[in-house]
Amino acid sequence: MKRGTGKKIILLMVLLAMVGGIVYTVLTWPIYPQPRKNVDSYAQLRQDMEKTGVLVPPENVLPWVETFYSQELDGRDRLSKPKAFLMSGTVEYGGASYRAEIFESQKWSFEWRAEISLRENYRMTPIYRDAWDDSVLYFLSIDGHIYTVTVYADGKMSQDAVDYFDGLLLEACHTVVDLYQ
Repeated sequence: MKRGTGKKIILLMVLLAMVGGIVYTVLTWPIYPQPRKNVDSYAQLRQDMEKTGVLVPPENVLPWVETFYSQELDGRDRLSKPKAFLMSGTVEYGGASYRAEIFESQKWSFEWRAEISLRENYRMTPIYRDAWDDSVLYFLSIDGHIYTVTVYADGKMSQDAVDYFDGLLLEACHTVVDLYQ
């Protein structure tokens, strides 16, 4: 073997290691400041989540005035995959606007200080309800997925609005359960 050949092989190996390091850095460098990514459309959200086995309720599950879609990711780099979704926006009732959310996750991430009441069993799936002065929350767990449907007011919510949203959110929970039937 010639003397120059060994140096060329070592140089080639060093160059390959540098290129490999650069490629690895580009692929794993955090590009999302939070492990969440906005999605442009409902169709894109549904398509991305179907790949993970998560079922997304129909776009009209709530009477949205405006809607935003995002995905919770399993990391912050380019190779991160969606693992949960959030549909959020505003709904209107009685001339007032309310913030609303439908969130799906495989992990419960809320703290509760009180006992949550069972609202009903729908097709063998328990649906729970909680309410405060400014919000109404429903949640359920089905096939390892936890769905929460929530409406928030800027101030105290009237009893009329609470009654309206009780029916609306319960129907949204029924729609989610029906997806898995």
